[in-house]
Amino acid sequence: MFRPYRLAVLSLWLLGGCRSAWSQPARDAAPVDRPTALDAGAGCRFPLVAIDRDEHCGRPGQRHMGGAATGPVTSCQPGESMLPNGAGCQPRGALDRPDDAGVTSRWEPATAAARARVGATMALIPGATWRTAGRWVSVGAFAIDRTEVTVGAWRRCVAAGMCPALSDPLSSMTRDAMPVVNVTHAQAARYCTFAGSRLPTDAEWSLAAQGVEGRWSPWGSRQASCSLARTSGCGDGPTAVGATAAGASQHGVLDLVGNVAEWVLDREGSARPTAGVDRDPTGPSSGESRWVRGGSYRTPDGRADGLLREAVDAREARVDVGFRCVRGL
Repeated sequence: MFRPYRLAVLSLWLLGGCRSAWSQPARDAAPVDRPTALDAGAGCRFPLVAIDRDEHCGRPGQRHMGGAATGPVTSCQPGESMLPNGAGCQPRGALDRPDDAGVTSRWEPATAAARARVGATMALIPGATWRTAGRWVSVGAFAIDRTEVTVGAWRRCVAAGMCPALSDPLSSMTRDAMPVVNVTHAQAARYCTFAGSRLPTDAEWSLAAQGVEGRWSPWGSRQASCSLARTSGCGDGPTAVGATAAGASQHGVLDLVGNVAEWVLDREGSARPTAGVDRDPTGPSSGESRWVRGGSYRTPDGRADGLLREAVDAREARVDVGFRCVRGL
């Protein structure tokens, strides 16, 4: 059956150029066939997020040339690791374990090549295996933004024609050092693509915030306070990113709890049953709501911790929800 969204994609392709495609309203509706989405993105400087779909055409950091993705790979997708020479990505080695026997929580040693690919604004999170929510999970090494994405960074994306200008529900949005908010899930994913990154999976975010030890919060077991996290008792609205340095995680990641909640890749839903170790989980394959993690300046101290998870409609933009990006190594 010929569907309306196919007509929309075809129209964008006939018009040519990227700007009209980027201006489409963010929706999380039926998926678009990948060949059509690649055609719509042909000639774009950066990969085009498929219309009506939050997934990317090609890998972050690549260029589209006539529908084919070319150029350097800057980030790998969940379940992949970067080749030692940085020329591409490959599937991460499978964990050949039929059950939990012999599995232990552990960090994997970070390679020198992985460390070299982490920029100054990001923190390296080594790969790890750990038990969470009654199952074993394994995640490959990745780099994560030390802070939430700022208003200033979003403005650079707008100037490049890759992100839409946002409404300004808060006076804080006039300051470059403040976390950007009022973005939908798809808009957050677009920015991460512009930055050569992607949104973190729920498992990656959990690992950055809690480690393999299952810490209650990034800083340990203490309840949140205003010196550790920006929560409801610490003033109106968010604060500049990185202002609560005492609340940093063991790998130096800031603001994982409080300030603004953060979109992650996964859709709402319970973890699927799995035998042995679940490698690089990405959550359910369908659903309109996505998880946001960590709580915000609206969250009471007693609820603000690394376990906090809330389901939000992916099409909704909230004044207390922002995001950060990761790069798969």
